[in-house]
Amino acid sequence: MTAILLDGVSAHYGAVKSLDDVSFAVEQGGRVGLVGESGSGKSTLCRLLVGLRLPSGGELSVFDRPVADHLRTDARQFRRNVQLIMQDAVASLSPRMRIRSLLQEVITIHSLPADETWRWIETLTARLGLPNSVFERYPHEISGGQARRLAIVRALALKPRIVVADEPTAGLDVSVQGGLLNLLIEIQRELSLTYLMISHDLRVIRRVTGRMLVMYLGQIVEDGETEALFRKPAHPYSAALLSTNAAHAPGKAGQPIILHGEIPSAINPPPGCRFHTRCPVAQTRCKTDPPSLRRLPDNRSVRCHFPYSLSFA
Repeated sequence: MTAILLDGVSAHYGAVKSLDDVSFAVEQGGRVGLVGESGSGKSTLCRLLVGLRLPSGGELSVFDRPVADHLRTDARQFRRNVQLIMQDAVASLSPRMRIRSLLQEVITIHSLPADETWRWIETLTARLGLPNSVFERYPHEISGGQARRLAIVRALALKPRIVVADEPTAGLDVSVQGGLLNLLIEIQRELSLTYLMISHDLRVIRRVTGRMLVMYLGQIVEDGETEALFRKPAHPYSAALLSTNAAHAPGKAGQPIILHGEIPSAINPPPGCRFHTRCPVAQTRCKTDPPSLRRLPDNRSVRCHFPYSLSFA
């Protein structure tokens, strides 16, 4: 079953073109990573997937139904099935409520069986290394790392079908990160969850996901199997992005590909290929002819006229 489907999705808000012609599908039970610089459109895509915003154009479906239909006919059930782990975990917790009340609110809103759900919450809390005493605290009485783990508990308490995780391990110690990622993978397998995970830490993406989407200025520029993309990226932007993580890149350590200039404005994106203003291998055609996202023989898609033209070595 297709859990998530985007076909030519755009998100234009006023003059800002946050997303443009975004297309991909995720099967139920898939683990997909989403990477790109700040301003690439990742957060906007998150909001669309969980129904906080609707697209300006194109088709966005979850479980073979448009998200707009889900929200119109049964928004509560949709939000139970599709959960967001927010990047700012502390801000996602009401400062006026104890943790127990915050979690009880989730149970009440969705009419879940209280005893069974609390047993599941306590199991998750223990597996995440948090004591039960955390339930009696207010958000300001816990650390940022504890808040992040509680945000994960709250999202998984509903046993959703899709989890959109925005930087779920940011700010955590490396030792804690490892245990958390292992737990996320275990729970994904137990519940047959579908994950879309956003992270600036490419080590996280490589460890957790089987497929990787690379975004640049509101567009998917590469879509392929995670390991294949790490070994040999097809798009010049993917190559540059991966090269900055030398310990996890397939090329020479200490030889990052330097991109000059800032990501252009989403209000006035460049003509032709949107990456041509920073691309080290751009040619004349790239400045005028926008590339489409096309399928390559090695089971990946790339938005580039000259794929594999930039290597690490």
